[in-house]
Amino acid sequence: MNRPPTAPEALRAAEERLKAAGVASPRADAELLLARRLGVERHGLYAGADLDETSFDCFTADVERRARREPLQLILGETEFYGIRLEVRPGVFIPRPETEALVGLALDYLTDDAGLAYDLGCGCGNIACALAVNRVNLRLIATDTSAEAVELTKENAALCGVGERVAVVQADLAAGLLGKADLVCCNPPYVPAGEIPGLEPEVRDHDPGKALDGGEDGLAVIRRLAGTLGNLIKPDGLALVEIGDGQGEAVRRIFSEIAGVEGVEIRKDLAGRQRVAVVRL
Repeated sequence: MNRPPTAPEALRAAEERLKAAGVASPRADAELLLARRLGVERHGLYAGADLDETSFDCFTADVERRARREPLQLILGETEFYGIRLEVRPGVFIPRPETEALVGLALDYLTDDAGLAYDLGCGCGNIACALAVNRVNLRLIATDTSAEAVELTKENAALCGVGERVAVVQADLAAGLLGKADLVCCNPPYVPAGEIPGLEPEVRDHDPGKALDGGEDGLAVIRRLAGTLGNLIKPDGLALVEIGDGQGEAVRRIFSEIAGVEGVEIRKDLAGRQRVAVVRL
């Protein structure tokens, strides 16, 4: 009977399989998948970790899922965002590292005694949970049209220990919300509809279409949001809206024409791409 391969042998084979499938980070993905199956950290893979037949078979199945371009986060069942662990599952938008730029700006603005923030279109709750973890006196109301997203945000808030300060409701943007907040955060769908077929398979085939599709020019939801800001934010409040690279000038015009807000600032992410519109009332 043949023995299972050693961890280094299994990693080499998995890396080649993922590389051939067009996966962007084949080595790192293989390490994370194997570490999960062996119950060790990535560095533990090189400290004599062994595979038995069961763990090797499960790892091989995981690698094949990834080779079919299923997102790594869905295979692992979790992701990391702004230093916190969050559960993810099919049917709910997977957080992107680029959105950490919005969270960083929000934390720069929020004081330790900040009162209320809205997270509109919360997905798995990554923004709301990251803000609540880092500002212990902040209360948040998170909304999403998806019942699956609402339930997952509740679970993630509980896992992060902030469930008592994060209320989650099923709603379209701010529909039904009463009262004005110190801060409004929104990561809306902003991909132009015609560009969705050209996205990477991990995004195109696995993220919910309604979390990606921003209409013909990608700005349909941002226009709707701009029309509601006056009723959502306190007079000295702030709105942070994630946008796509190259959308900055159009977003400035939208907030000027619809919300009457001038001087909208466009901030870039660490890759130098336009990422967040900073709207001050």
